[in-house]
Amino acid sequence: MTAARSLRLPAYASLAVAAGLLAACGQGSSGTQDTPSAAASASSTPSSPFPTLTQKYLQPPAGFNQGKSPDRQDVVFDPCTWIPDSEIKAAGFDPASRERGEDSPGRYTFLLCYFKNGSGRLSILSGNVTMSEAENKYAGRTVPMTVNGRSALELSGEMGSNRCDVLFQTKAGYVQVGMNLNADTAVKGVKACDGLDKVAEAIEPSVGKDN
Repeated sequence: MTAARSLRLPAYASLAVAAGLLAACGQGSSGTQDTPSAAASASSTPSSPFPTLTQKYLQPPAGFNQGKSPDRQDVVFDPCTWIPDSEIKAAGFDPASRERGEDSPGRYTFLLCYFKNGSGRLSILSGNVTMSEAENKYAGRTVPMTVNGRSALELSGEMGSNRCDVLFQTKAGYVQVGMNLNADTAVKGVKACDGLDKVAEAIEPSVGKDN
């Protein structure tokens, strides 16, 4: 975890991290569990080897693996409750902006979480579609790489020139870390893929070596 915190921030994160941290400080005093500012509190639960955020608004849908195809692995890593604030700060984003996306329990299971900074929005998706399936789907549009030793792919341009994604392998399938730049940041010449590998490296330890 120490190595992750020392990562050099990508350009878009460097532009916005100070503003994001100020926002987090301004919202972190309520101490309640019903507002995003409470995301900084964590407790350990018997079902997880990691500190897990317990706020109700952050939790995945109940039984999210129940509807999956029998040949699919259970999704274990939840990007909204497993990643501590320290790793979000290390990646250059505001922990107080943590927001659960539209999860997709069903034949395939996907859990989604969003984070923001002044440059755009970071999405982190955890699913049980395999890396091989992703390679086939995005054939010709990916670049192989590694994230902290895990097999990974960089995918650019899938949702426009201001979007970039890094997919890295897990036992269930893959985690997808995506950056979507806002228009003002893109105008400054910043590219969505610049430094996204470092963001993925900051996030990856939260997945755990056994997942």
